[in-house]
Amino acid sequence: MALPVVAAKAVKVLASFVPPEKLFKTVVLIIMIPITLLAVVVVAPAVALLHIPAASDSQYNTYIQAAKQMNQETELNVKWQEIMAIEAVVLEQRFDKSNASRAYTYKDVFIYEEEVLVEQSCTGDDGESHDCSYYKKVFFQRSLDEAMDFMGLSSRQKEDVRRYMTIDLQASETALPPEEINQAIREAIALVHGVDPDIDESWMELMQVLVMKESSGNPKAYNPQAVWYSLLDGFQHATGLCQVMPPTFKAYKLPGHEDIYNPVDNTIASLRYIKGKYGSVFNIPGLQVGIYRGY
Repeated sequence: MALPVVAAKAVKVLASFVPPEKLFKTVVLIIMIPITLLAVVVVAPAVALLHIPAASDSQYNTYIQAAKQMNQETELNVKWQEIMAIEAVVLEQRFDKSNASRAYTYKDVFIYEEEVLVEQSCTGDDGESHDCSYYKKVFFQRSLDEAMDFMGLSSRQKEDVRRYMTIDLQASETALPPEEINQAIREAIALVHGVDPDIDESWMELMQVLVMKESSGNPKAYNPQAVWYSLLDGFQHATGLCQVMPPTFKAYKLPGHEDIYNPVDNTIASLRYIKGKYGSVFNIPGLQVGIYRGY
């Protein structure tokens, strides 16, 4: 049956239940609901994914170190996030094309220097005062907008850079040292072992792998891309060392371990969730071999 005919019959049936003065609004609402859901489920995550820098931990560190060097040399405060946001657009997220030298060249983009006259007078041996003013080099910092203008970025590129800047970029400067990560995992395993003997030290090595894949060892990691969790909880963000969803954390945490950003508490919930869903950390697809797509 042709689509227009079906639509006409549907409207006719609807008219028998809805008052005439509300029919038009009802039809429009029925049409807009699936369109809105499609935008939320398909388009929004795609846009969010486009504006999440796909860089490795070492690549983040390249920009962090470049900004630190600039700031040490000039006593200014260039933000590594701004450098990385511009690079994400200019390189189209191909961060493998960048390196420490390239990142440091952004010093000329964000910083400029001028010779400034310092006026002063001096008293000579003869007791007479005379002008001994001099010029000194002073560093000034460009704002993000000024830096983008200096580079000649297009309006579209500037918009994309600003979108990157709305994201809470995570990096190695917030990651725990390896020994602290291992201690947190070991402590979590010991606590969970007390209520579930199947979870023991044999899980240690693969949990270390999982942590690095999920958060690069950052207990404060927060994934800006929300994913659909359930009708009750809606969209949720993976959070913490093991990137646990807040409702999952609530369901699998142990009493007295209530902080999702605490690395031990987060790992406890992760261990119990893994046991409930997979039976064992050894059964998570792609964690040992193949393509890992999360857990």
